[in-house]
Amino acid sequence: MKKAGFLLIFSLLTVFITASHLLALTRGISVVSKEGKDLFLYKNYYALVVGISDYEKWPGLPYAVSDAIEVAERLKKMGFKVKLVLDPTSRELKTALSEMTYGMGREKNGAILFYYAGHGETETMADGTRMGYIVPKDCPILEKDPIGFTTHAVSMREIESVSLRIRAKHVLMLFDSCFSGALFALVRAVPDDITEKSARPVRQYITAGREDEQVPDKSMFKRCFLIGLDGNADMTGDGYITGSEMGMYLADNVVNYTRRRQHPQYGKINNPDLDQGDFIFVPHKTIEKRKKGKRHKEENAGLARDIEKLKADREQTQKLLSEMKSLLQGKVQTEEQKKERLAEKKALEIEISRLAKERDTVQKLGDTRTKEYEAMLSASKESMMKEAEKRKALEAELEQLRIEKEEAAQRNQALQAMQEKMKKEAEKRKTLEAKLEKQKREREKTTAQKLALADIQNTRPKTAVTGPAPKIEANQPPVKKQSPAEILVKTPGPEPGKVQDMAKLHVPKVKPEKNLSTLIVTSNIKSAKVYIDKKEISFWASPEEAWIFRGAVPFKAYDVAPGRHEIRVHEDDYLEEVKIVNISPGETLELDVTLFRSLSETGDEDHGGGGGGGGGGGGGGM
Repeated sequence: MKKAGFLLIFSLLTVFITASHLLALTRGISVVSKEGKDLFLYKNYYALVVGISDYEKWPGLPYAVSDAIEVAERLKKMGFKVKLVLDPTSRELKTALSEMTYGMGREKNGAILFYYAGHGETETMADGTRMGYIVPKDCPILEKDPIGFTTHAVSMREIESVSLRIRAKHVLMLFDSCFSGALFALVRAVPDDITEKSARPVRQYITAGREDEQVPDKSMFKRCFLIGLDGNADMTGDGYITGSEMGMYLADNVVNYTRRRQHPQYGKINNPDLDQGDFIFVPHKTIEKRKKGKRHKEENAGLARDIEKLKADREQTQKLLSEMKSLLQGKVQTEEQKKERLAEKKALEIEISRLAKERDTVQKLGDTRTKEYEAMLSASKESMMKEAEKRKALEAELEQLRIEKEEAAQRNQALQAMQEKMKKEAEKRKTLEAKLEKQKREREKTTAQKLALADIQNTRPKTAVTGPAPKIEANQPPVKKQSPAEILVKTPGPEPGKVQDMAKLHVPKVKPEKNLSTLIVTSNIKSAKVYIDKKEISFWASPEEAWIFRGAVPFKAYDVAPGRHEIRVHEDDYLEEVKIVNISPGETLELDVTLFRSLSETGDEDHGGGGGGGGGGGGGGM
């Protein structure tokens, strides 16, 4: 019964603590400052995430949409209210920006994050300044249609205007594209500990690279951003990530991972009213750490209450022991008095017996004695009366002793009840001490496990993921995993970088099997390398090692298994092309692939002034 009651009370306490925590979350987001004070930041987090892959007039960006979806999902897990916009036209993009400004942006105690993945472009103005743009789906190319471009594209001047019209105190904008950001006149801030100053208004911007740089299809900027949100961007080690810390983290790591091909730009707007604060992320592990700290604090408070109760019980036990000692001393005195009274009673009984004998003797002699004897008898009678009175007094005293004996018996019963109570209290105290000792051992065990885990984490080698997971085509039916023998008939091919006689390698003299297909690949670049599909590789290997090399252009293969295949055509100093084809049994498929030189090799510095808008085919920069 007691155990069931304890479990009921524990369940009610758990529900109460959980409800209190959820209520605290609904009240807003707060952090602990450097001085240890609770600092209220935001009522809510909001985010607008835009990704554009399917351009009408610009080269497609195959991973921009999937990157935007991945960023949106991560922000949702961190508590952001996210709006995701994919492949918007100019009108849809500007509408989304207006809704962000006058919808979620109207809450003064809010935090707004804008993330853009798509093409960027830069235009040279008459005064020599450079104007950056983000490019919607239906935007024309600047060189071919300048009027249409300026009508559809969104300039950085418009972005700055949006950030100024937003009422929320903290705004952070990230652009996974390259363009000129000189319009913002960004002011870099050194990451610092969180103080009351951090809660002041701020407008911060981070771009993936400079205007003369090109962002690759597979965004390193996005990968580093997500890794930073896991806690790696916490430069000060206080458990929180500021916008300044995120900017510095991306600037350092993206430069390293891209081998200095990208130099992210970050900073605050050059406005004294909007450059004092700092956007603050609260990582998931920090939230969990704060929950554990709160639980430990509550457990310590419970232990302190138990200790106080134990002290009170001990004092009560000491008091009971003192009372018991006094009662025992009184009992000893009562026993001694009882012995004395019994001795007196025995002496009185002997005296009464003697007097009774004398009385009998007197009565026998009364008939024969003279008056002298009668006088003596009278004196004897008087003496007997006195003795009777004394006996009566003794009998009254004996009655009093009987009453005291009964009272002593009652006191003995009370003493036994008190001893039983003290015994139960001692057993209860022993149980409580055993519980406290068990909790102490569990805390020591938990502390040892944490220390061991911390040692393991401090000694574990840090590794970086070398590449994101391959993109999954939209509306594409799932493909059953096949071994290389099921996809392609194994035929020897030249190793990459070696020139061999292609006629000997790829024109077999045997008739192709009925259930196999024929693939012919040609290109404007002779001897370009041809790869067909990927193989499973180690997590630590380079993504380049996954492609299966089959030969060089012109390429012919009569042993291609029917179904879906990825064809990669690559040559050094050229942008690679990846085509996805579906071949029917017995079909002959001819594929002509045009390769374009990389911008870094052509030295074309007058192409629109921007790295984000360059690139041809499927390899355009973001």
